[in-house]
Amino acid sequence: MPGYKTYRADHPSGSREGGSAIFIKTCIKHSEMLPIRRDEVQVARVKMKINDNDYNIGSFYSAPDRDNRHLRLNTLWDTVREMGPKFLLGGDFNAKHPRWASATTNPRGRLLHETVLKFNLEVFHPMEPTHYPRNTRHSPDILDIFIGKDLSNMAATVDVHHSLSSDHYPVMVNFNGLPTCNSRVTLTHHPFDWKRYSDLLNEITDLSIPLKTPQDIDAAVSQLTFNIHYAANEARTPCHYTTHRRHIYSPPHIEDLHM
Repeated sequence: MPGYKTYRADHPSGSREGGSAIFIKTCIKHSEMLPIRRDEVQVARVKMKINDNDYNIGSFYSAPDRDNRHLRLNTLWDTVREMGPKFLLGGDFNAKHPRWASATTNPRGRLLHETVLKFNLEVFHPMEPTHYPRNTRHSPDILDIFIGKDLSNMAATVDVHHSLSSDHYPVMVNFNGLPTCNSRVTLTHHPFDWKRYSDLLNEITDLSIPLKTPQDIDAAVSQLTFNIHYAANEARTPCHYTTHRRHIYSPPHIEDLHM
């Protein structure tokens, strides 16, 4: 996805029966964490700052219990411990419990509820079903929720989006928190002399160089990149300040409004 980075936690067997992923905007400052990859649980994780505090954000998936595989309580507890003191963990828990407005309770829900109580976790959930089974004998219910720690200072809203073609609807949680963003990288700094840049780039760019071999193309790309950077650096207009009043650059059509 353009503009996003992807972090995955595939099932350790390599099969398609599990796994999770996180998509995060490239402009948000973050670092990848080691994924949690167990037979019962997969969590993709990143670390980022929210309101200048470090938080670990995780995407959770655990397949439904089967005869030969059951999610164990100690696995849930280990997962919560690995998420750290401040975290948000969301996804398909396949756990039902009235604590998060499910219509019924299943064994997985009891385990997760016990985990929530033991670690004093916060639960963020919608008030409508997130899963609509294709088997009409089964009722819709809430399976996709968020749990977290030390998030009570950021009021949250949780919404279900009725889109896409999956039997699980997307769930969005919104917090009143600000992530730390990367500084925007740019070649041009205001004010900038675009005419000088254009003239200089035309002057130093040779369009007659041969492009017959891969080596020729690589050399031409390197030279053009250098030329662009050089011309941009030369076309920057230095800012001059007086001791009394800072000069603020405005385009001519804006300056005309003050006359």
